[in-house]
Amino acid sequence: PGPIARPGTGKPQEHPALSVVRENKVLDEFRSNDRFEIYESPELKPFVLIGEKNPSADLQGIFAKFEDLLPKLYRTFMQEFGETPQLNLDRIENSELPIVFYTRRATYDQWWRNVYKKPSIPQVTGVFSYPGRRVSLYYDSALDTIDSGRTREVLLHEAIHQLVDHYTRGR
Repeated sequence: PGPIARPGTGKPQEHPALSVVRENKVLDEFRSNDRFEIYESPELKPFVLIGEKNPSADLQGIFAKFEDLLPKLYRTFMQEFGETPQLNLDRIENSELPIVFYTRRATYDQWWRNVYKKPSIPQVTGVFSYPGRRVSLYYDSALDTIDSGRTREVLLHEAIHQLVDHYTRGR
C-alpha cells in the first residue's frame, strides 16, 4: 500500500499498514537479541523503552524513572505543535519511537563506532541517531545516583529530536 489522502485535508498520509510494518522493523533487531529487554505500554506510546540486560542494572527501575516523563513530553509536544492549524499533526498510535538504554559503557561505545565509524565522545552520553531513528543512551547507574537530572535532560533533548524527525521526515 502507498500513501493515502488524510480525510478532509487532501494531504497524503502513510497507509496504516505501513506504520505497523515500520514498527516491527524498528523493534525486530532487539526482539531477536536476548541481550535486550523491551518495555512497551499503552501509556508510553509512541515510545518504547529498550534496555541492555546487565546484572548490575535494574532495568525495571530505569524504565520506571522515564515511564511518566515521556508521555508528558509527547502530550506537551502535541499541544505546542501538533494541534496548531499550520501543522495539524496526526498522533502516533504505535510504539515506534525506540529509546535504547545501554548499561555498559563498552557496548554504548561499540554501538557508536558501528553507527558513526569513529570513536565515541566520552562526554556525550546520549544521541538521537538519524540512521537508526532511535535515541541511544549510556545509562550510568553510579552517576545517576549523584546527578539523576542529567540523564533526564539528555533523554528529553534527544527525544525531541526524535519527534521532530518523525514528523518532518516525510514532508
